[in-house]
Formats: sequence, C-alpha cells, structure tokens
Amino acid sequence: MLRYLVLYEFGGVYADLDMESLRPLDRATMKYGCVIPVEPFEHSVLLFGMPYMINNAIMMCRPKHPFFKQVLYGLQQPPNKTFIDSADSVMKTTGPIFLTGEFNKYMGIETMTTEKNKTHWSGNSPFFYRGELLETDNNGVYVPNTRYFTDELDITLKAMFESMCKDTYSDCNNEMKRNACFELNEQGFLRKSTRFRFIRHNWHHTWSRGNKGVFIKDEFVHLETLAPNNIIYQK
Repeated sequence: MLRYLVLYEFGGVYADLDMESLRPLDRATMKYGCVIPVEPFEHSVLLFGMPYMINNAIMMCRPKHPFFKQVLYGLQQPPNKTFIDSADSVMKTTGPIFLTGEFNKYMGIETMTTEKNKTHWSGNSPFFYRGELLETDNNGVYVPNTRYFTDELDITLKAMFESMCKDTYSDCNNEMKRNACFELNEQGFLRKSTRFRFIRHNWHHTWSRGNKGVFIKDEFVHLETLAPNNIIYQK
C-alpha cells in the first residue's frame, strides 16, 4: 500500500530492489504523466489466465494523479474472503491483480479480454485496448511495451512453462495460452537486451522469501545484501 500512497502524494519512481537500471528514465517520465509497465505476456497468461497484468514492481507517476487516487480508494474496500487463504492473496488484495482491476476501471476497460481493439495505433503500447484516455493526456496512464521495461521471464518458472507449453498446440480451446507458448518458443526463455530497454527485472522474490509454497526452499535475504550502499533507517 505504501508505494501507491507515496506515488500519489509525492510522485516519482517506484522500483523493487531487484530492478536494474540500464539507462535514464527521462525519455519516459518527461513525456507521460504516469507510466506503469505490464508483466511479461507469458506470466499473465500461463500463471493467471489473464491476457495482461499491470506490474507494480516498477511505476512512474506525477503527484496527485487521479489513477492512484482511485487505487487508494480501492484499497479501502473489504477484501474478498475467498482470497484470504489463497497462496496468491497478496496478488489479489494489494498486488498486480488488484492493480490490474483498478487500471481496467480507470481506463474504461469492461473486462480483461482481447476482443476489443485499440482505437488508434499512434502509441507504442501492448496489444490490448487501452480505454478512452490518451497515453499523453496528463491524467492518462501509459502502458509501455514489455520490451522497454519488463521483458525478462522469471527463471524459477522455466521448467513449469516448458511443461505447460509442451502440448499446447493441440489445445484448440485456449487460443490465449497457445499465443503465450508461441511467444515463448519464438523468443526463448532468456531475452536479449536491446539499446531501448530501460530496466532489467532480476526476479529475486524477496517479498515471498520464507513463505511456504513455491519458494519454500528460499531463505530471507537481508536488505544490506541487495542494497549495500543505501542507508537503512531503524527505530
């Protein structure tokens, strides 16, 4: 919640500690009022069955942007009780799935579907319909193509994705999954950096370390290990 609150009140750039900066962000932050990338297409489809998912690991926004005002109001709503015992409850109550729902409402996207087409192609957004607000509008939200910010796949999911995509071309009833597997096969799991990429996501999963489940073998990592040159304030 704190990342949303600080971005609304002060504006600026929020980035997880496992984000590696490759070049200055000025080209994005000086042009758009709010920039929020999406997860890699394979992640949203193969993990959650969603055609796209807004990523809250890297967000850039001006102060007092109405989108984050809406997000803060959305956080005040009672959580769905079916999420409480779910392994990915944080994804749905405050994380990327929650943020995607708020984005859909803000941009006027009725459902998370690929049936709608973009109204024009002057921008450089992902494939999905982006609603009524223009990207360059001061109150708009620009969702850049993943190749600029979040093109890396989570290496811990490599075996899972390869297994899921093994027989996917015979699955005629799930076109979205076939598209994700086609993308994975075409580009490979490890993506090559380009000179246009701003950020590399290293997927350390520090937020879930020590939890039971997928990352049960992981141990907690001290903040100083990831950010040795930063000042850590303690009470």
